[in-house]
Amino acid sequence: MTHFMVAHHQVAIAGRVLDAVTSKSIARALVEITTGPPEYTERLALLAQFESGDGAKPKDPGVTRTRPDGLFYFLDLPEGDYKLVAFLPKGGLYTTPPDTAGKTTEDSYDWRGDKRYGKEQFDANVSVGRNRFDRLAVIRLQPTGVMGRVVASANQSGVQMAEVRCKGSGERAFTDAQGHYTLAGIQPNARQKRMLQVRARGYRDQSMEVLIDTPGDCTKLPDVSLEAEKRINGFAQPSLDA
Repeated sequence: MTHFMVAHHQVAIAGRVLDAVTSKSIARALVEITTGPPEYTERLALLAQFESGDGAKPKDPGVTRTRPDGLFYFLDLPEGDYKLVAFLPKGGLYTTPPDTAGKTTEDSYDWRGDKRYGKEQFDANVSVGRNRFDRLAVIRLQPTGVMGRVVASANQSGVQMAEVRCKGSGERAFTDAQGHYTLAGIQPNARQKRMLQVRARGYRDQSMEVLIDTPGDCTKLPDVSLEAEKRINGFAQPSLDA
């Protein structure tokens, strides 16, 4: 069981952010309250009017980061219904960026989200006397990428341990025993296709172009069919894609 030990404060909303493909915890993900009850809105308005002597703004109570184990929580919120959004911010961004003019929490993913992952919106209710841990929110962020299967052209059986690599970057994945792979964490680009290279021992290399343009979308691709290497005098012949 998960416990939070926060002295003199009451946890109002709590949850965990996970990778939708690997189910591993995501640290430093940004979780924001986009809308809340009137009392919460009034509290934000009061905070916006306050500035310390050095001009620093008070910490936004509606923004938090996940811990190394993916857990997050919000403290001492007024009762009511809330809408929240979770996403992975661009590497190294501060919780509150220095320039937020004209920006809102509703569109913050568009201007500071790491598009190698999508965003996840969810609802939460805060009520007095409710067990805070009976419904721990589990938020799964979908990585951007492609998935598919690598098969042998001779019999269409899955090719195990085939390497699928995105040319020009470090993303790669290996197929499982049935030939399935998921290549995740790719930066989308609506203007340029990416080249995927597929290699497996005993087979000729294969490549294909794919358009990865939608953040948080893992596109299913057609099967990649590999031909067995042709050998002459015990030596493999070079691939046509080499």
